[in-house]
Amino acid sequence: MKAENYFRPMEGYFWVYEEQEEVFETPLNSTICYRPTLEEIMEGLADDGLPPFGALLLAMFATNRTPLANISKLSQHVAAFVANYFGHWRESSEQKTIHSAFQLLYLLNSVPPAFTQGDQRLQLLQALFAHAHKKVSRDKSRSLVRSLTQKRGTDSNIFGALTPIVPNRALLLKDMACLALLHRQFPSVEAIQQLLIELPEVDLKLSPKESSAAATPTTEGENYLNQLLQNPKTFQVAALTKHLWSG
Repeated sequence: MKAENYFRPMEGYFWVYEEQEEVFETPLNSTICYRPTLEEIMEGLADDGLPPFGALLLAMFATNRTPLANISKLSQHVAAFVANYFGHWRESSEQKTIHSAFQLLYLLNSVPPAFTQGDQRLQLLQALFAHAHKKVSRDKSRSLVRSLTQKRGTDSNIFGALTPIVPNRALLLKDMACLALLHRQFPSVEAIQQLLIELPEVDLKLSPKESSAAATPTTEGENYLNQLLQNPKTFQVAALTKHLWSG
């Protein structure tokens, strides 16, 4: 796989790259990650094969300690993206795939900080994506990491040189299906936490509050969505998002 095919953005999608600050952001100006952090995470994942780039960015966004409402806003953006560029769903399974992908993001966001800070974050992503499907091969993953790190800070900046492509339904579903299948395997915060607890070299000390942090991860997002449903200007997108969530 060529680097430009793996990293190339889509018009109107959920991420943009700000070259001057070397930061990946959502179109809603929420930080996904800085490029050095992405390079570190990708280097840690390469030996087991990289997941689709969009799926990786979404998982990083969710484990960023970002407010839950920001994930809810991003789900609405994706719903609007689908409505604007594709107009309709080909199958109900497409709705369910995106719904399930964002359910995993809500769960990741609800994992206690002890599992998502420092080295534990990389270990969590390694353990999670070890179970992912449709990953890039090890050799190609290592080549992608090299292309990313070697071009950093040069005139041939890989992201700055890439022109966004026309929205592609298959690429969208590739990103979302990766996360949706993981959600099927890890349907709760406890199941995700267990991934790290079972690793022999991880020593986690949870506070009582963190160890009982299994509150419904979608409550804040649902409250925010209900507010949008009351606003005529945002009703249409909010209604589409609610339909997507309900499967």
